[in-house]
Amino acid sequence: MRARPPRSHLFTDRARSRVHLGGRRPHGRAGRPTAAALCVVAWLAPGAAGSDQGLRVGDTTFPATCALAPVKKLPPRGGHVYQWMGLFDAFTAALYDDPAQRSKPALGPVPRCLMITYHRAFSAAQFAETTTEGIARNSPKGAVKRLRSSIDAYNRLYADVKVGDRYALAYAPGRGTTLYLNGRSRGHIPGDDFAAALFAIWLGPEPVSEGLRDDLLGR
Repeated sequence: MRARPPRSHLFTDRARSRVHLGGRRPHGRAGRPTAAALCVVAWLAPGAAGSDQGLRVGDTTFPATCALAPVKKLPPRGGHVYQWMGLFDAFTAALYDDPAQRSKPALGPVPRCLMITYHRAFSAAQFAETTTEGIARNSPKGAVKRLRSSIDAYNRLYADVKVGDRYALAYAPGRGTTLYLNGRSRGHIPGDDFAAALFAIWLGPEPVSEGLRDDLLGR
């Protein structure tokens, strides 16, 4: 059966190759297999190439801090380069949060920002489909129904992306989540519960990949 190309930001890896500055790290536990395409993941050590000029993750440079509303100045926590089947980079992600609150649950009411730079083009419809799937996979039964209006409103914010485009999700407790495309706000969705469900796509129990989640969280 011919492998399907990756769909936006949601994949689950079955095998992975780990890379960080200074050499290879030993292989860890394999991710959970799904009916989607098999993937290989490569990543860089969290913040290893950070500086005042920016955070370097693979060939992608992110800002040294995230100050997109509604968050204030947050430093990076980790970064990850995601490869599809070991053939090409699909996207590169960087997570920013408050170091003083890193002992708290990652999906709790703590300010955070996730930036994702895409190395392939994806459509708004692909983002909407896989966002809904990712929330459903990581949320308790009934959560999608309860959050349906927020999910639908968020999915309407998506636009098609081309190579080099960057989405950013900025969340602050009590103020909600704002979606940015290339630094420009696409819209804002209130609700701490929605933010937790959304960020669980990358940081939850059934994330895009376990390697991605662990690297973003600096584990």
